[in-house]
Amino acid sequence: MEYAPDWLVTFLASEPLKDLVTMSAILWGIWYTRNKRIFDDQNVPPAVVRTWCLKQVEEWQQANKRSVSTRAHDDMLDNSDKKWKKLREGQLKVNVDGAVVEGRNFFSVGMALRDHHGQFIAGKTLKIAGGVSVMEAELIGILEALAWAREVSEAPHDRK
Repeated sequence: MEYAPDWLVTFLASEPLKDLVTMSAILWGIWYTRNKRIFDDQNVPPAVVRTWCLKQVEEWQQANKRSVSTRAHDDMLDNSDKKWKKLREGQLKVNVDGAVVEGRNFFSVGMALRDHHGQFIAGKTLKIAGGVSVMEAELIGILEALAWAREVSEAPHDRK
């Protein structure tokens, strides 16, 4: 498996988060525009890509604004003594994240399934109608991920 070169990791680790978010949005915009051109034979004007990228940065910033009460709650949940433990042979791990943008009547859930080596098996995203809190989105995401992980793990497939 090919990993990022050391110079890139060093560069990314030294950049402020604000710049990394902007850079990520721009790279995503370039990738999206490329795919529109190649797969849909559509040209997206640079001004539209720029506007879209700026909107993504703004939405990320809004989604990551945290209230004082959320920070206080996080402080109460000190996880410094928790460490990742390697899974046993045959075990799977699913990571879940929920995303809620204020003022929207939907939320999103993303999940990734990995084997005991940490190797990616499958990923899935859902857009679900309804206005919910972040906690509710996360809990619904966990329920969805458990059902999905069971389906994926029980499906016949070739694991090399």
